[in-house]
Amino acid sequence: MNISLPVISTVMGHQSTETTKVYLSIDIEKLRHCPLPMPELHSAHFRWEVQ
Repeated sequence: MNISLPVISTVMGHQSTETTKVYLSIDIEKLRHCPLPMPELHSAHFRWEVQ
């Protein structure tokens, strides 16, 4: 997917693409150390399937 930075900035509500650039520099290895638990979903619109 190739979406331009100004489009991403607009969707996120940022006035400057410089603000959006902060979100583009994520340390994936550090992010793996802080996963959030997945809540149980009880919905007729969602079905968990293990593949």
